[in-house]
Amino acid sequence: MKKVISVLLCIAILSGVIAVNAASVIASADNLPIIYVGGYGCPISRPNEDGSKTVLYPVDTSTDTILGYLTENKEIIINAILTQDWSEFDDKIYEIFTSMYEPLMLDNNGNVSDGSYAEFNDDIGTVNYFYRNFRGVSQFEFHYDWRLDPYDNMAKLRSYVENVQQVTGSEDYAIVSRCMGCNLALTYMDVYKDPHLKKVVFYAGANYGASPVGEAFSGNLVVDPDAVARFMYCLDMDIEIPITDELTLTEESLREILVTLSDVYGLDFACWAVNNVYSQIYMDIIPRTMRKTLGSFPGYWSMVDDRYFDEAKKVVFGGMEDEYAGMIEKIDNYHNNIYLRQKKIIDEFIKNGGQVFDIVKYGNQCTPVSPRSNELSDKVCFVSDSSFGATTSGYKTVLDDSYISALAAEGKDKYVSPDKRIDASTGLMPDTTWYINNLEHANFDTCVNALIEKIVYEENFTVFSDPDYPQYLFYDEETHSIVPEKAEHSTAIDAWYETTNSFWYKLKPFFKIFYDVFCFFVRIFTFTRYN
Repeated sequence: MKKVISVLLCIAILSGVIAVNAASVIASADNLPIIYVGGYGCPISRPNEDGSKTVLYPVDTSTDTILGYLTENKEIIINAILTQDWSEFDDKIYEIFTSMYEPLMLDNNGNVSDGSYAEFNDDIGTVNYFYRNFRGVSQFEFHYDWRLDPYDNMAKLRSYVENVQQVTGSEDYAIVSRCMGCNLALTYMDVYKDPHLKKVVFYAGANYGASPVGEAFSGNLVVDPDAVARFMYCLDMDIEIPITDELTLTEESLREILVTLSDVYGLDFACWAVNNVYSQIYMDIIPRTMRKTLGSFPGYWSMVDDRYFDEAKKVVFGGMEDEYAGMIEKIDNYHNNIYLRQKKIIDEFIKNGGQVFDIVKYGNQCTPVSPRSNELSDKVCFVSDSSFGATTSGYKTVLDDSYISALAAEGKDKYVSPDKRIDASTGLMPDTTWYINNLEHANFDTCVNALIEKIVYEENFTVFSDPDYPQYLFYDEETHSIVPEKAEHSTAIDAWYETTNSFWYKLKPFFKIFYDVFCFFVRIFTFTRYN
């Protein structure tokens, strides 16, 4: 019996030693558990009475759907152009978008009323669903209902954190967030002020807004000819359409046609005509469509830029403020307590011993319907916003030599990008913010994981710590790797920039008078016909 007891004691002691050692490894500084809070996109389902479920999201928003609508309803479009009565066209636009998103919409208070839910948004799924190896260390991916207000996801995120702590045996942890997930991370930092949260990484953050959201909600959409031509250089269409036996329309020839049209104001006029129509119909389309689609999601409202926020509320909820009082209160609460205070939230977190890092993408313009389309972005978020205030030039310009000389006098020229388009010194965290050129918002290539590993697992890692990961990096599409940025690196935007020095472009002022006269007569015609 003594031998049996001795063996059991040995096993117990050995198991205890192994458990303590394992826990100490997980809890050590270079093995911090990572909780990943991604952007929107988690599947949304609704339960049925028979026990099955209906998948509400993803929805089909492909260009084939839109093109199908245009083909099936071409007579409506033609009639609207000829009569300038766009009411039937407006109804069709409303119909197509609400058919996609109305099943997802929340009630007037921004709450779920039909039992729909985010897939895998279950605390017990920490290990079962979201366990991953990230340099051999636990990474846990939190899924959430992205339609909801960030505050409404806090209790589940907190429960998830506690579950991770229990599973790993580590009280300390890090949060890596991206896009809308950065808004949840900021809210979590402010609500819980957890001293065990040691590091926070913002990655392609929409914390100061996502351009397509704020501009769409407020109706601030404008088609810019330069942006359209530039956008063509960002697309990989791989087209080859035979026109005649000797002539084939390719991606490159289409770009050249658009650029030439832009040089002689042909593209300018086409864009002006679209903008002219949009200015007449947007108040019929935007409010009712948004209330039945994305505008019913408080989560999306967290990505509305402050410059558009008040206007967006007036556009979407104007005249219906009482009916949507609960929704307005919810989105105001986030905007006032998190959006407008986020720099203070970060400062307090750092003051209390936490570390904050930022990874920003650039080199791709925003949508060609954005009034800010000339600003550096990753197609969704502007560099100046996602970097918490870095100074940037436009796509057609660089920072002035005098500006850079003034920075040099202060010893801050080391923060200027090789292409002289970004000054990181004016951002909130100049020493812990990285910029990756040529990487668009929707591309989360795993090559960036190595940088995230450095940030999370090395103490006091900065943009000056490792020559392989300086402040400015370049994404090589062929090798799927990030390398130090150099002035000679070129992107699709740079290819467009070179075309602006063409022969026709230099003659563009000559065509200005014809453009102005033509627009004047068209404006008179459309105004009188519409009214």
